[in-house]
Amino acid sequence: MIEDKVIHKLLEHDDQFRSIRENMATRDDMRKVMDVLEGIATICKNIQEDHVFSIEWLKRIQAQVEKQDEEIRQIKMRLQMA
Repeated sequence: MIEDKVIHKLLEHDDQFRSIRENMATRDDMRKVMDVLEGIATICKNIQEDHVFSIEWLKRIQAQVEKQDEEIRQIKMRLQMA
């Protein structure tokens, strides 16, 4: 009777271990996941840096446009076109 319970528990544990083995990630699996995450992080960092540079570039362009608008306004005033 007790031997049957022990055998039954051993079989249950074998099934549980089999399930764990089938579903667990290995070190190699985790290394692959980390490599992918590192790649994604690098891409995100590059996008963020590009975004910062783009904003600064747009600020310089906007300053040039404002300067040219002011020059055009002054030319129109001199030509009495305003």
